[in-house]
Amino acid sequence: MNLQQVDSIIFDLDGTLWDATDSYVASWNLALQQFGIEKTITRPDLESMMGWEEKAVFEKMFPHYSLDHRRQIAQLVSQNQDAYIPVHGGVLYENVREGLIDLSQKYRLLVVSNCPENTVRDFLSWSGLENYFIDYETHGRTRQSKAENIKAVVQRNNLQSPVYVGDTESDSKAAQLAHVPFVFVSYGFGKVENAAYSFNSFPELVKAFTTLPKAKLPN
Repeated sequence: MNLQQVDSIIFDLDGTLWDATDSYVASWNLALQQFGIEKTITRPDLESMMGWEEKAVFEKMFPHYSLDHRRQIAQLVSQNQDAYIPVHGGVLYENVREGLIDLSQKYRLLVVSNCPENTVRDFLSWSGLENYFIDYETHGRTRQSKAENIKAVVQRNNLQSPVYVGDTESDSKAAQLAHVPFVFVSYGFGKVENAAYSFNSFPELVKAFTTLPKAKLPN
């Protein structure tokens, strides 16, 4: 696809727009304490699973626990994140705030993430970027795959030529399944071999997209 045709950009969240791993670690460890589990979660633990769907994460972390117990722990983690992230947030990658504001002048911006239901909402509120995005979707709300959620936001917003920006192989596969071109950012948590479009920093991505001729946006 010719990037000059792009009218909208759908972003992954973790590893693409920010790093909130420390907030996630704190939320996880509080949940384990509340549940009476003598286990400590570390940054590497979560980084290795960043972008996974909830079921896969809890199967790996608690293989000997019942499905019901995993769901209870997941609920506690999600509740803790809902309380923790609006206060402590995360670390925005270089030039993300300024870059998104610039991109929003030319493209419709969206987020699709495999995070819990309220994490994107809390990210937008904490960062003050709510007004620059037209929509978002999460695995936590729909329980659908990332590919299906990408398809859903494309359809309900009548996106004509979107791209999906992410940092992992699973992001790339989801975009492919959704029939949306993938743009890889290499500063996040994963690697993607032979990506058609790749950027080493957010400023590099912003420069590339803001210097392209402007596509005609739908009314």
